[in-house]
Amino acid sequence: QVGSQYRMTATEPTFTAQWHRVYAVRYVLGGGTSTDANIANTDSECVTLGLCTNGQVITTSIAPTRTGYDFVAWVDQGSPATSVAAASSYTVSDGHYILYATWTFKSYNITFDAQTGSGAPTTHTGNMGQIVNLSATAPTPPAGQNFLGWNTAADGSGTSYGPGAQLIMPA
Repeated sequence: QVGSQYRMTATEPTFTAQWHRVYAVRYVLGGGTSTDANIANTDSECVTLGLCTNGQVITTSIAPTRTGYDFVAWVDQGSPATSVAAASSYTVSDGHYILYATWTFKSYNITFDAQTGSGAPTTHTGNMGQIVNLSATAPTPPAGQNFLGWNTAADGSGTSYGPGAQLIMPA
């Protein structure tokens, strides 16, 4: 123990240094952002000069956010890598102290409203930045009207698309 007393005896003592590994737990957001004020620093639970010891259990940071994506989990640099949920227990060890955010594309629904017509196509899905082919099926128009196409605003003031047109999913 640091600061302990040793009583000398007739035998000359040899004191041997003892060491333990310490790790600076870091988070790599992979394009995301976080409201966790400590995420840019070493994990706040790492108390020995800002470093965690081998085997120390910490609570991982909250989930970051990223436009167009859903957070999946934190994954460390180990081989094999360990996956851990946000705000959950994690054991720091050799090769397991840098946590990377992993993401999946967020799916968005594309719905079609036939307004006073009938037979609107089924809902499509797409991811941010993806090119999606809109349905080539036109709804049945009300009597005395022709189908002109789809519009992103109900009053027709938005962007117009014809049946089967390609849409690049916005951010």
